[in-house]
Amino acid sequence: MMKPIKKLFQHPFVIAHRGASAYVPENTISAFEAAVKMKADMIELDIQLTSDGYWIVMHDLSLKRTCGLRKKVQSVTLGQIKTLDAGSWFSPQFAGEKVPTLEELLTWAKHKVRLNLEIKGRVKKNSPAIPSLLKTLSKHGMGKEIILSSFDWKILRQVRACDKKIALGLLVNRQPRYRYLREAIDLKAFSVNLPPHKLKKGVSEKIHRLKMVVWVYTLNSLPEVNQYLKMGIDGFFTNFPDLPVKKKILFSRSG
Repeated sequence: MMKPIKKLFQHPFVIAHRGASAYVPENTISAFEAAVKMKADMIELDIQLTSDGYWIVMHDLSLKRTCGLRKKVQSVTLGQIKTLDAGSWFSPQFAGEKVPTLEELLTWAKHKVRLNLEIKGRVKKNSPAIPSLLKTLSKHGMGKEIILSSFDWKILRQVRACDKKIALGLLVNRQPRYRYLREAIDLKAFSVNLPPHKLKKGVSEKIHRLKMVVWVYTLNSLPEVNQYLKMGIDGFFTNFPDLPVKKKILFSRSG
């Protein structure tokens, strides 16, 4: 059984962005299996709802780029999703690759790898979607091995209202520092996930003083990684989870 994310922390934390997505079609079980073989500390992936209320693994709001269907995920049923080919766009070698459901993902991942689930798409306020998601995580016994993240902070507030303990990752894009730090405090976030241009002098130190960790997205070369490690980051998202970075256990956090 894996240690909870809040109990054990490697440095730097290597997070496979949509799996080993430089080598295998993103957000597929094959991409996740490749990331595990490459010793990723965590897999980041995207989840969103189908029209009939099932959580599936998919980044884009539209199915066009990776599945060839000009429709939005939230406008089609799970049955329709399961007819699609999620691999051929990347290479004929992966023809027939399917879009995983959240249930399939959790069954595969249990006690194998930690997950960072980024919630995509629209989630209406007070809808049953978030309680349903948390119930599914609990059913699989993976609540402590998972971080829920989103660029939509309203979704994270819904999650926190339903679950006071689950780890949250605050995804930041253009928001000013004072705003995202205030939001991270209010959410009691575990991580603040920044694009490289947001990592100015002193930012890592401010976040560390809040007892949160700093992750940067998306770094795909060793020089980039080393540059931002010098600026105090704790981990990074990458399409290349086999980057030869040196790791060590840095500290333990109380859960």
